[in-house]
Amino acid sequence: MGGYNSLGPASANDCAGSRPEQSSIIWACIFFVRGIAVVIGPLISGLLYSIGSKSAQAANVGYGSHGFKALEVFVGTCTVAASFGSVLMAMTKRKVQD
Repeated sequence: MGGYNSLGPASANDCAGSRPEQSSIIWACIFFVRGIAVVIGPLISGLLYSIGSKSAQAANVGYGSHGFKALEVFVGTCTVAASFGSVLMAMTKRKVQD
């Protein structure tokens, strides 16, 4: 979380571009979305864990053992989606600036 707090204002400033007065609004929106994620995230993970623990076998050791398979797939999918989103945003920003 230290990286989030230290890089967040710089990211908001970069998103604001030529309008630095909007960086505080962007930062507030980022914190708003983060707050929603803090509330919703544990609920989603609890549901995914309960789905996985029903199908998990005690002797199964390996990928997704102990009922975490659905949760691992969800986190991995979100990470890949965020990576693609970052790349698309960077490409879009370059096209707009050119």
